[in-house]
Amino acid sequence: MLQEQRNDRFKLAHHRLVARALSRNPALLDEARAVVAAWQADAGHAGYVDDWAALLAQPASIVRREITRRSPEATRLRLSSPFALTPTKVISGEQIVRLWKTVGRVPSAR
Repeated sequence: MLQEQRNDRFKLAHHRLVARALSRNPALLDEARAVVAAWQADAGHAGYVDDWAALLAQPASIVRREITRRSPEATRLRLSSPFALTPTKVISGEQIVRLWKTVGRVPSAR
């Protein structure tokens, strides 16, 4: 399996956990919106910022569905996810290691 495929699988698995967390903690959506707002304040970011802003303006049920979709657009968005930067961490460091093992790669401890 190519490294890019492993990375995509990891990001999909992470966003499945995010989708579940959104069901329990809707404030996580507000945290992601705050991350995107900070990105929007920085003129150096690409079009993915507007795409995330548009998605996060939707109800949580749509966000949950879209972040876990298997499509080129969803895969592209997961590459630059605000959920990786929210103050409320959806997964612990231990869970990250387990996810990497599940997708076939454990990152180095650098």
